[in-house]
Amino acid sequence: MPPTGKKTVVITGSDYVTGLGAARALRKLGLQIIGLCADPKQPCARSRFWSRIVTVDGTPDGYVEKLIELGSQMPDRSVLFPSQDEVVQAVSDRREELEEYYDFVLPSKPALDRMMKKIAFHRWAVERGFPVPQSCEVGSPTELDRVLDTVEYPVIIKPVLRTRSWCKLCPVDKVLKLNARAELATIGFDLFEAAPDLLVQQWIPGDDADVHFCLVYYDREGHELAYYTGRKLLQWPPRCGSTAVTVSTVNDDVHRLTQDVFREAEFHGLGSLEVKQSSEDKRYYITEPTVGRNDLQSFLAVGGGVNLSATAYFDAVNSGQAASAGRARRATWLNEYSLPAAIKQSGRFKYRHLLRLLGKRMSLAYFSFADPMPFCHLLKRSIGNKLKKFGGRVFKKILRRP
Repeated sequence: MPPTGKKTVVITGSDYVTGLGAARALRKLGLQIIGLCADPKQPCARSRFWSRIVTVDGTPDGYVEKLIELGSQMPDRSVLFPSQDEVVQAVSDRREELEEYYDFVLPSKPALDRMMKKIAFHRWAVERGFPVPQSCEVGSPTELDRVLDTVEYPVIIKPVLRTRSWCKLCPVDKVLKLNARAELATIGFDLFEAAPDLLVQQWIPGDDADVHFCLVYYDREGHELAYYTGRKLLQWPPRCGSTAVTVSTVNDDVHRLTQDVFREAEFHGLGSLEVKQSSEDKRYYITEPTVGRNDLQSFLAVGGGVNLSATAYFDAVNSGQAASAGRARRATWLNEYSLPAAIKQSGRFKYRHLLRLLGKRMSLAYFSFADPMPFCHLLKRSIGNKLKKFGGRVFKKILRRP
């Protein structure tokens, strides 16, 4: 139990990079930072900035029940930062219970549901003339087969809500790209075991560097307190994965589009809008909004002088410091875990290209001089996995000998 008078922050997903990034962003505020996670042995959970790690069963309801249990034991109210889509949805669904113990800023439940559920957001965006790729939601193998028999390829398939099961069965790919109908058979796992509802979406032509985003914080009255724009240089897997390298930008077009969408949606809290600029018609197409949490690449903004998590904290506790987000500067963010594989598969991006980024303030997903243990545990795990693979190959060769 934290001492009375010391403000407490509770961050879910402390075993994920998004949770670790939030803890590092808040570390200078002198807070008690409690992390909730399903696997405390993960590298991100080894950070020195966690005052305490609490293990949960990993389900959305499990997180909420543990949050209520923790909140009832705290001498004062805490500020809540969910870090996973499933948990954001669960917190929204049970916000009245959680508001007894926690301060947090989310859109209204109807607004959040509309933005979290991809097909609902797609319909809403189309009605208002926002640029979105053609999309279709499916909830069964029969519906998926029917859609895949009629669409124009290539397409992508992604979960309507990225679930824990999707992350377990498909840990690398956020989305799956199909260049032809026959490629469905090569996926290697049951899509509907990974997620109950899927979105089949038109593929927007372009490369990793055509993906742009705007990270934002909107206060309880819907005023934008801070924003930061950037673009990806490299993803893993290429063209449809998670961020491996991203850099800051000054992109007024993406910022204005984000403002138009979020104001129309009556948005509040942390979020971002990701868009892709088509290599054919050069238009920006909205690929997805992120609602109620930090993004994987949100720590880019912290390195660039705009601390959105701190802004969210001050607004949640109704502090006058909420508007002080910092002045934007150039920055680069790398995910050193996925970087080697991303460079290997890219074919165009080489290690020497990283030298061009040295003039910008650089931060990494795992490594930090002030907090080295997540990277040390990541390195230890990586070396251990390679030794296991090497030992397995040697053992197989021995068995094959006459």
